[in-house]
Amino acid sequence: VAVWAVERGRAAVPPPASVAREPVLATLVGWIVPLAVIAAIYLTWLGSHGPGGAFQAGALLAGAGVLLLAAGFARPYRSNSAGMRLFASAGLLTFAGAALYTAVASGAMLRYPAGAGYWWILGIEAVLTVSIAAILAEQFADVPAGPSPAGEEA
Repeated sequence: VAVWAVERGRAAVPPPASVAREPVLATLVGWIVPLAVIAAIYLTWLGSHGPGGAFQAGALLAGAGVLLLAAGFARPYRSNSAGMRLFASAGLLTFAGAALYTAVASGAMLRYPAGAGYWWILGIEAVLTVSIAAILAEQFADVPAGPSPAGEEA
C-alpha cells in the first residue's frame, strides 16, 4: 500500500525493445532463472512444514525477475497497474480469507480440517511467495529514473 501511495515518476528500467541482448547475459539468464525457480519451489515446500519459506522463496523469485528485467526478457510494469495490484494483494487476501474461513468453520482462526493442514499451509505459502516476489521485483522495476549527468531529468 505504501508503494502505491508514492508517485515515483518514470521507470528506470528501459523497455525490452530498447535493450540490446548481450549473449553473456542471455546465457546467464538461461541458467540462473530456472535454478532460482526450482530453489524457490523447494523453499516454499520447506515452509509448508517448518518456519520460513514464503519470504525467502519470494525474494529469490524477485531476484530472478530483476535479472529478467535487466536483461530485457521481461517488460517493466508499474505499481498502479491492475495486475500488479492483484499480485501484491493476493497474499494478504489469501491469508486473511483462510483465517476467516477457518474461524467460521471450526471456531478458531487457522485451525485447519483434520488431515488437510499441510495442503492449506502449502497453498497459503505458495500464494504468499508469488505476492512477495511481485512486490519485491516491482520495487526494482518502478524506481524513478535518476537525473542525467547534465543535470536534466532522465
